[in-house]
Amino acid sequence: MENKMKKLFWTRLILFLWAAVSVFFTFSYYRLATGGEVRTLHKLAVVFWAVQSLIALVAFIMSLRSAKIQAKSK
Repeated sequence: MENKMKKLFWTRLILFLWAAVSVFFTFSYYRLATGGEVRTLHKLAVVFWAVQSLIALVAFIMSLRSAKIQAKSK
């Protein structure tokens, strides 16, 4: 049981870091896309990292919810 909890901790940590990095890059590329020299690549990067942020945040929230459900079932 202890090993499973440790594995879940690392999974949640990775999901949280993925979400944080994705949000950081979303805002970084958004600043570039709205700056003076706008490139199509920057616009595509904003969309890409925004989608990555949403996926990571949903995965992180779902992992927290599954932990709550497992705790209630015990």
